[in-house]
Amino acid sequence: MSRALLDREGIGFDIHGGGADLIFPHHENEIAQSEPLMARPPMANFWVHGGLLLFDNKKMAKSLGNFEPLSSLLERHDPQAIRWLFLQTGYRKVMNFTEDSIASAGLGLARIKAAYRESTPATDGEPIVEPGLDARMEAALDDDMNTAAAVAVLYDAVAHAPPAREELDYWLPILGIVPNASWLEEPTVDFAADFVDKLQQALREARVEAKIDGATPLRQWLRIKIPLMRTHIALVLVFGVAGGFLAFDQFYIMTHGSPGTSTLTSVFDIYNTSFVNFNLGYGAALSAIVMVVLLAFSLIQLLIVRGSSEY
Repeated sequence: MSRALLDREGIGFDIHGGGADLIFPHHENEIAQSEPLMARPPMANFWVHGGLLLFDNKKMAKSLGNFEPLSSLLERHDPQAIRWLFLQTGYRKVMNFTEDSIASAGLGLARIKAAYRESTPATDGEPIVEPGLDARMEAALDDDMNTAAAVAVLYDAVAHAPPAREELDYWLPILGIVPNASWLEEPTVDFAADFVDKLQQALREARVEAKIDGATPLRQWLRIKIPLMRTHIALVLVFGVAGGFLAFDQFYIMTHGSPGTSTLTSVFDIYNTSFVNFNLGYGAALSAIVMVVLLAFSLIQLLIVRGSSEY
């Protein structure tokens, strides 16, 4: 069939393509049927087999309901971004096509567009900014049309030493990406008319999921703050009670000329009683001030969290 329809002279093809799933038995049978009748075999000098295309990690098939024609994709996505996605993968590799992957490819292409927009045309006699770009691009494409490596070369070039616009005008069309007038325009971001509604709906759904898991922002905040506040209160009570006893004994000494009957004071009799009273009393006062500040700060945080979340 191939000879009758495509190779009447029997001299073979330079390049024969097809999907990787056709290597056996289709292409092997085609070789077996064609080469015995050819004047100058082999049937093809180069066999180019493309990797399978998956949609959300599933083989694209009408029976699975995940078949989508290219015309539908073009209605939602930039054609050059779609091509850039395939270039990033390489023709022999299996590619998983998802909405996230095409969005990522669009961002990558935007980097190239930005570099193209910022580049300036080279003048006569002006040296090329990166003389090694041509050699690197040729090496990548000579390696079984490794377009993924070629794209990586372009990413590296625009990140370190932006090439002249003429170089991009030369290499991008070879990859099937032709710069046009829109590349020189500053990009704009247009939100869909229902963007705000969808964002609010997503926030509501996130809150519902958090409530189901029992981990609302308010509850998470309380789980952290309540133990800390308990610790602060305990410290203030300890310093406050100790400082209160010692302050009372110090007052008793000043008014009666002899120590009081506090057991806690008698423990510190071997030390300077005034020094001990002063430091513990100062510590209790400082702890009380810190406690008031922490409580005020926690109350402000509680009001903020309460106002921005639901129970």
